[in-house]
Amino acid sequence: MKILERLKIRARILVGYGLLLAISIGLVVIALNTLDTVVDRVTKGDDTNRIVKMALEIRRDEKNFIIRGDEKLVAEVGEGVKKLIDQAQDLKDRFNNPKNRVLMDEIITAANTYDTNFKTFAAAYKASGSLDAAKNQVKDPAQAEAEKKMVEAARAIEKDAAEARIILKDQMEDSM
Repeated sequence: MKILERLKIRARILVGYGLLLAISIGLVVIALNTLDTVVDRVTKGDDTNRIVKMALEIRRDEKNFIIRGDEKLVAEVGEGVKKLIDQAQDLKDRFNNPKNRVLMDEIITAANTYDTNFKTFAAAYKASGSLDAAKNQVKDPAQAEAEKKMVEAARAIEKDAAEARIILKDQMEDSM
């Protein structure tokens, strides 16, 4: 305190403003850091939602293939699965939380399983000659098994993506 008493008024005012400026700069740094964290989590949440949407689009194309039997839908499902896997891999690389990384690995595995089983299903469906919408009943046991595994894999993708979304939401709420 004796130091401040010995300073002239001008110096005291400058020291006061200097302290206010230092505190303001500190608050700005903290705010920017927090904002970066929030933006990162929101981006990851959006990307997780994108995986859910991709999975739903893939399932829609699958159903359209079953109804119409159009070969281009097989290619669209394959492209959709590839995009979903790329998105999940990108997210996995950006996640720091081991639980989220494991969920992305599970999504990638389920997507690969789905892709394999869908291709098997499509080949069996085509081979059985039952692509006519009126004969849409699955008759071939290999076809039925492929469809069952395909549905399980698709549901696993949706479940894991929803779980990742919940974890991200909880992390976001904890950081606020």
